Amino acid sequence: LNVENRDLRWETTDNLDLGFELGILDERVDLEVAYYNRVTTDVLMNVTIPGYNGFANLYDNLGQINNSGIEVNLKTQNIQMPNFTWSSNLLASYNTNEVISIGGYTEDAIAGGTNDTRVVEGYPVGTNFLIRYAGVDPASGMPLYLDINDNLNTEYNEARDRVPVGNVLPDVVGSFANTLTYKNFDLNVLFVFTLGGNIYDSSSKRQMTFLSDWNVRQDVGDRWRQPGDVAKYPKVTLNPAEHGNDKEWFNTDLFLHDASYGRLRNVALGYTFPADMLSKYGLSNARLVLSATNLLTFTKFPGLDPEIARDFDNDTDRNMSPSISYLTPPQERSYNLTLNLSF
Repeated sequence: LNVENRDLRWETTDNLDLGFELGILDERVDLEVAYYNRVTTDVLMNVTIPGYNGFANLYDNLGQINNSGIEVNLKTQNIQMPNFTWSSNLLASYNTNEVISIGGYTEDAIAGGTNDTRVVEGYPVGTNFLIRYAGVDPASGMPLYLDINDNLNTEYNEARDRVPVGNVLPDVVGSFANTLTYKNFDLNVLFVFTLGGNIYDSSSKRQMTFLSDWNVRQDVGDRWRQPGDVAKYPKVTLNPAEHGNDKEWFNTDLFLHDASYGRLRNVALGYTFPADMLSKYGLSNARLVLSATNLLTFTKFPGLDPEIARDFDNDTDRNMSPSISYLTPPQERSYNLTLNLSF
């Protein structure tokens, strides 16, 4: 239950859209460029309020958010010959948003998402709000953190030291499609990519050097074992106090990774049988296609799949956690052979 708010009103948005189209070389090269800028005011937010009110949350029109971006679509007819053609389509987009105001509330007042993300003025919605990890003390094996003033210490203090880190939005998202034909054969290849941005691997913080009922990942091999060790991860422990904390999980940028990837999404090789051959068998059309999906992925992300899609029960949580990976299963690689017959 939420406390009643009779002053709720519709959000309002001011839009600016600009477009540019260019066709040259007898339309063999087509270029489309689009720009948009949207400023939304009176954004509806679910705000945490003091418990003495008898309610935990209040919906109110508090926010102001700016969304903007540019999208480019380039189509080319690379080769046009009687028996051979090759065409390409490159799509690329840059999209960003910035929280201009949250009505004077603190970052922790806006409910939704996970403990890893918040709504912070001057940053995108659902930005990573974490303590900065600074390595391992070689003498004790304890993790080192940066406080709000950039000083090293071994105390994990969320209330004092969390700051916005990383970027939940990529620099560029795009695809590159190619279609080639040779007589009755055709080949379609689709490559998708993301450049920049970060993924927060929320499951790995439960699978590293704090031992619990979770399985431990192989990465934990790079941990501190004895004085003088230089390691990526602190010592293994059953006691969170040995990591400077009073709880099991640590929300630090140690688990923030580069979200860039490239993926060979789809390859399809088809053959259309000649009409004169089909007429002998009473067929009007016959086509054979061999296709494969998610053949190759190129990424430095150590998790299961860089195309993250953490599930939540409500839209607010999904919107607040755009870059969170939590046991996200990888997409399947599939192969298909298809025969289409028309009589």
